Amino acid sequence: DRIRGSGPNRVHRTPEVPNRGDGVDDMTHVANVKTAPGWDPITLEVFRNLFYSVAEEMGVTLCRTSFSPNIKERRDYSCAIFDAQGRMVAQGEHMPVHLGSMPTSVEAAIEAVRSRLVERHRGDEDFTIVSQSEMLNVFGRVMDVITLGVAVIAAISLLVGSIGIFTMMWISVGERVSEIGLMRALGATARQVQIIFLVEAILLTLTGGMSGLFVGLFATFLLRLALPEFPAGAPIEYIVAAIAVSAFAGLVSGVGPARRAAELEPVDALRTE
Repeated sequence: DRIRGSGPNRVHRTPEVPNRGDGVDDMTHVANVKTAPGWDPITLEVFRNLFYSVAEEMGVTLCRTSFSPNIKERRDYSCAIFDAQGRMVAQGEHMPVHLGSMPTSVEAAIEAVRSRLVERHRGDEDFTIVSQSEMLNVFGRVMDVITLGVAVIAAISLLVGSIGIFTMMWISVGERVSEIGLMRALGATARQVQIIFLVEAILLTLTGGMSGLFVGLFATFLLRLALPEFPAGAPIEYIVAAIAVSAFAGLVSGVGPARRAAELEPVDALRTE
């Protein structure tokens, strides 16, 4: 099949790997792989061999865990990787007879099942055949919707938290007017006062963000203990992003109160009780 290059009309053929001489072609079947801009032949070859090694590992695992003599001793099996449309991406070199037949086997199996069901339903196709790839697509769409919902909830929570920090800092400035006046009388500039309140707001949001982060990591740890097969984890980039968003929320929430504190006149602030 074809692999599209980075240019608008460039089309490259998948390079063929020479036969090793044992009657088995070492070519990994790649179907309609659209490459991202900037991919070079070395990257394509790395991914080609990656998919090929995955198919080979599937065959090794199948042979090691099987109880059937046909698989354990005769090695009568083949493993391949298909994409969401049922097209073969890579096939391991397990049974030479199966080479070339795997791409059509999935479609043939679906058609055979459909024909049998139509026959049993008296010629009416009142059913739907859902392959595993289609089920994975549906699951992926459901997870996308759930992720979007969680993101919206998180955004609303972040907005509410920012309003709360803003309100608390605003009240804090009103209660510490005399303290601000004393700092200004001792030589603190308006910029220094503003920085003090900005840092205080950022520290408040960072404390809340770190607390939530630790709770989430602890819940993930308990989930992995209860369900070892469940791929629960927290990528480091998400952790860094959570801390950065917390600091940014504190910065935005503290700008108003900090400017209010910096604009107070020292004499009027010292007279306030």
